[in-house]
Amino acid sequence: MDVFCSHCGEPWDVYGIHEIVGGSFNHKNAQFQRLGCGAFEDPPVECKAERPKAGSPMDTRAQAAGAMYDLLGDDMDGAASMLDDAEAMGLFD
Repeated sequence: MDVFCSHCGEPWDVYGIHEIVGGSFNHKNAQFQRLGCGAFEDPPVECKAERPKAGSPMDTRAQAAGAMYDLLGDDMDGAASMLDDAEAMGLFD
């Protein structure tokens, strides 16, 4: 299952968060939620990708991801599951 960068909307395998350098898994989750895909850089930085156009599918993904992370906190499996359900229902098309 994928989680999405809350800045640019790019999908990342939820298990890829283990590849973020340093800290506990909860720290890595928080870093991904805060920095987006820039968390995978060494050292971690905020996502530098251009923000998606407002109303585009990527923008919808990014906003939905941010909302899920706010609601579910460090439960990245839950966020991935909910985002997967939303994608299956066509909410990001």
